[in-house]
Amino acid sequence: MKVEEFEIEGIPPGYQVFDVDLTPSGRPVATVGHPIDASTAAYALSGDVRIELPTESICYTKERNGELYAHVRCAGEEHVVVAFPRVDEDGEINAWTFGPAGQLVGEFHAGDDIQELLASERWVVAFYSDEGQLGDIRLSNQAMSVLGLDGSLLWGHRSHFPQGQRLETWFHAACWMNEDDIGVFADVETGGVLPGQCSFLEINVRNRTQTIRRPPGHIARPDAVTASPGGLIRVHGLIADFMTNRRAPEIVEWDPSRGSNRVVGEYEDDSSRKHPVLRGLPGGRFIAPTPDGYRILSFDD
Repeated sequence: MKVEEFEIEGIPPGYQVFDVDLTPSGRPVATVGHPIDASTAAYALSGDVRIELPTESICYTKERNGELYAHVRCAGEEHVVVAFPRVDEDGEINAWTFGPAGQLVGEFHAGDDIQELLASERWVVAFYSDEGQLGDIRLSNQAMSVLGLDGSLLWGHRSHFPQGQRLETWFHAACWMNEDDIGVFADVETGGVLPGQCSFLEINVRNRTQTIRRPPGHIARPDAVTASPGGLIRVHGLIADFMTNRRAPEIVEWDPSRGSNRVVGEYEDDSSRKHPVLRGLPGGRFIAPTPDGYRILSFDD
């Protein structure tokens, strides 16, 4: 496993990175905020562009100081999508699309209890966990929603797939496998919440099709997932003890075609307050925010 460290320029003094993503060419986009000063603004940084986020972006507590919960994702090279995970009512605006100069080009409702957000030049894909799926927000009831960059709902998972193939309650991790396919670890209606009941789904966003696989039980509920060009699935943040929800730092590589899996590294870092600490990138890599930038974890394929 190879670990590379990168710094992000333009971070205001005293601020830290909370979330980070890369454009297809590798340019970073990050959300930054002050970890202890509640009087300061939070920003999304994209090159020389600084986008001020709403004043309620950071939640401050005495025990954990500042927590910036906004998801930031690159929608191609020129657009950035920022979304806040929680809303109080149906239709409440909690996502924004910004252009290359930081100009607001769209705002929309993205649902409640957003656990993961993926974006591309064509789509924004939101995944919701139990509080969203079981609540009163209609978009979150879909478990996974595919939106246009303007926020228009293109299709929802639970509305599109028949009973027995729908996502259900527990979302774990998702990543882009290529420009049309998403890999998802989540429960489906044929599964449950017991160990080994999670499924791995390969979902084609364009064609609205999916393949469901049952992964080995010990890698079934990861915090982060990525897929290599050769079809290898790498996962991190496995639950080592189901009764206590204790998570192990190992990174496991799973070959679905052969049914084999092996440990290829480990990552455990407390420098970021973000959970999970890793997130999958295209090409079999992971990205991790650090206070002044980010790390890239890559592997020999």
